[in-house]
Amino acid sequence: MSCNSQPSAECLADRMKRVLSTGEDADVQFLVGKDDTKELLSAHKLILKLASEVFAAMFSCEETEDENAAWEVINSSPIVVSDVEVVPFKIMLSYIYTDQSHGMNGDNAIAVLHAAKKYRVTGLVSHCISFPISQLSDVFFAFAQAKLLGEEQFANRCLNYIYHNAHILFEQSEAFLKIDQKFLCEIFGSDQLKVIGEISIWKAALRWADEKCRQNGTDCSGDNRRAVLGPALFKIHFPLIPKWNFSKQIVPSGVLTKDEMLAVLLYHSSHQIATECQAPSELKFATAKRSYICKRTLLVKIEQFSALPRAIDKDFEPIDGAVVDIKGIRWQLAYSFLSAQMDKKSGFFRLFLICNQNEKGADWKCHCWAITRTMAQQKTGKKCLVREQNDIFACNPDLPFTSFFLRRKQLMDPANGWYNAAEDTVTFATDFITYEADK
Repeated sequence: MSCNSQPSAECLADRMKRVLSTGEDADVQFLVGKDDTKELLSAHKLILKLASEVFAAMFSCEETEDENAAWEVINSSPIVVSDVEVVPFKIMLSYIYTDQSHGMNGDNAIAVLHAAKKYRVTGLVSHCISFPISQLSDVFFAFAQAKLLGEEQFANRCLNYIYHNAHILFEQSEAFLKIDQKFLCEIFGSDQLKVIGEISIWKAALRWADEKCRQNGTDCSGDNRRAVLGPALFKIHFPLIPKWNFSKQIVPSGVLTKDEMLAVLLYHSSHQIATECQAPSELKFATAKRSYICKRTLLVKIEQFSALPRAIDKDFEPIDGAVVDIKGIRWQLAYSFLSAQMDKKSGFFRLFLICNQNEKGADWKCHCWAITRTMAQQKTGKKCLVREQNDIFACNPDLPFTSFFLRRKQLMDPANGWYNAAEDTVTFATDFITYEADK
């Protein structure tokens, strides 16, 4: 039955939503929240009992104690709920009444999960743990809460997201600075971290340690940094940091002892690329390689843009110097045009990322993430156009990877400021992040 504005023709979900919002014939009240955020919410015991065994047990006890008074709201005290915030409680009620979680988002999904677990609203629990991890405002907090609530599968999804996005979270996330030392150890101890070299983990450790020093009211000295890092310091694979980088960034920090630095330098001097070398017995740090990623930014200027062929649908033109390497395999940036059915004079401009298929083994697989930006060449302050794509390449991919796709006429529109008419050029900046995909 379709819903319409007439009360007599409302669907069940609309009727339930109206009953909840108006509080009509409500027989129970909840005082939800703390301090100034408290709010009095009305509900119906029968509906709550049908959705939650916790509510069923709660109201059954009331009926047993006093059957006549159990359904009286007037002159009775509301049920105090101080450990759940108002918005998550409202979302839970909405789900109980309508099977819809209106208002749930990345900021409150974990709080809704807490409410759903407390009152055992199983359908809402399933809905919460299916929430997209990438949309959570604080994936670190989500992981900790999921572990606390016994949702191991959801916790693992959060942890895998942290591992695969460590190169961004370590540099940009403010939530990363709030995690405790134990969680920091767990993250740094994983060989699944997708980082741009071991130096990225060292920089993340310093960023985290400096924040803890500021919270403690102490200087960001080597000794204080070492103290707050504790065992997390020994999760960093210092021997894998290049010698020149180690000497310029690690040694002057004062975090490592002289013996620790000497052991790493001895490892550097004795380690041979062609042969495996046993680490010195004094070395306290792991030497196993992680899933390092390759990141490179290419600045590409395409000249004589207006004179380029307007329809080369099956071919692409490699761009000189626009190359990315991962595990010794050459990736080439190229461009092409796709003719438009309605506008043969314009069509679409495409940027491709292609790889040398002949160099790949039978089991080769790689993940690629590309962020391509047009560079404004006119009008100061003009925003660039951003295209973000990601894909997983397996052996012998059928098609090259499209990192940018835009109508040619739009690119050359003077109002956008992306096309330099005087030089007849268009400039792109592309960030390529590539790493070996899971088998």
